[in-house]
Amino acid sequence: MKKIFTFSNFSFWYPNTNTPALKNVNLEIKEGEFVLIVGPNGGGKSSLIKSCVNIIPGFTEGKTKGKVYFKNKAVADKKLAEYSSKIGLVLQNPDRQITNLTIGEECSFGAENLNFSRIDIQKKVKESLKVVNLSYPYDRSVFDLSGGEKQRLVIASLLALGSKILILDEPTANLDPWGVEMIAKTLNIIKNRTDSIVLATHLINPFIKLATRIVIIADGKIEADFPSSKIKDYNKKLEMYSVNINIEDLNNINPLTEKLENDGFLNFKKVEYEYEENKKILNGIDLILSKKDHTVLLGENGSGKSTLARIAVELEKPTSGFFTSKALKKGMIMQNPDQSFIGLNVLEEIKIGSKLTKEEIENWLEKFNLMKYQNISPFLLSDGERRRLSTAVALAHKPDLLIIDETTAGLDAFNSNLILDELDNFNGVSINITHDKRVIKRYQKNLILLDHGLIKYHGALNSMNDNIRKMSGINL
Repeated sequence: MKKIFTFSNFSFWYPNTNTPALKNVNLEIKEGEFVLIVGPNGGGKSSLIKSCVNIIPGFTEGKTKGKVYFKNKAVADKKLAEYSSKIGLVLQNPDRQITNLTIGEECSFGAENLNFSRIDIQKKVKESLKVVNLSYPYDRSVFDLSGGEKQRLVIASLLALGSKILILDEPTANLDPWGVEMIAKTLNIIKNRTDSIVLATHLINPFIKLATRIVIIADGKIEADFPSSKIKDYNKKLEMYSVNINIEDLNNINPLTEKLENDGFLNFKKVEYEYEENKKILNGIDLILSKKDHTVLLGENGSGKSTLARIAVELEKPTSGFFTSKALKKGMIMQNPDQSFIGLNVLEEIKIGSKLTKEEIENWLEKFNLMKYQNISPFLLSDGERRRLSTAVALAHKPDLLIIDETTAGLDAFNSNLILDELDNFNGVSINITHDKRVIKRYQKNLILLDHGLIKYHGALNSMNDNIRKMSGINL
């Protein structure tokens, strides 16, 4: 098989750091392979992915040693744009990739820039959107899409471009169980039409039948490289590096008998919300949440979860119905932490807008294992580190209402447990938007399932019938 990518003693240092993000990496990826790159947050997965297309070091400043080759030619010798028609790159955060205003414009943009014929573009756009199950009109605004739908749009755009090599950096991090399954089905469809697929992920199970190899990277070093058929032999090693291949069956959780009590801390009465005329997102929400409630909000992407949460913190107002809140101080941990950062460095990020002493700030940094990054820009942190920082900032300001939007999505066991352990100590009302089964297990006594803007279920996990479990994705 022909070599696609070759790493030869490759190392990379981000600016203002002494520890390399990649350390003497030696790796070959060949034609026909489907390679899973796994490992802990901050271990080097994204840096490895970006090195394949010269984002590192061509776009990201830093120091390198060694070489990366694409089909036996040094990657650094070509500009990023020269790879656009050969390699399709799906970033972890779709908002960093989408550049157009509508679905049709975004999906056709790459093909138009490569001077495809109008007939070819129309055909490819139609086919690619069908593959990723985006059936909206072409003129639908990208701002109306949920995070998962945006990710699927990015993948559709690459399919329309005809890229023969596909590289994906945690594409399922913000997707619900249905979205994850759809991505796996999509990759299964296109794997025989591409030369190679490289997927950085924390979710091994949905892709194990597709993969040919698994590479574990931690602390910037390749710790293991083995055929996917040998995965059972590497269970302990995967666990050592915070990669979970056996998601617990939540049907086996012991039932709880504690009743849910409400004191009217948050009150929704026949709440409806429309983004545009006849585009109703919430369809008559009646809901009361009690003081100190930890609530999990479930539902498919686009079901109204984020809209409900934004009304709860009064970033939006209902178009009809009534909402009242006893919250005096509100906090929000955003799905994309980059959208909330305004500080020049980690230390400043926690300090801004607070009256915390130096000792208190350092205490929060220690709790979230961020002390060593205090003088580094938040945007240079790994995804797990950025999510830990956004959680620390929210909790440090001591809100009495906290919205948590997919904060554990795509995180390994170490990072998710660290965040959830701290959230367990939160004494206010929290609404946790998630598809993460680890979060559902923790807060199983108060689950809300939204479907097409309606509450289909509100109660404890053990009281769910099979239809509700299936609708919520818990059985997937």
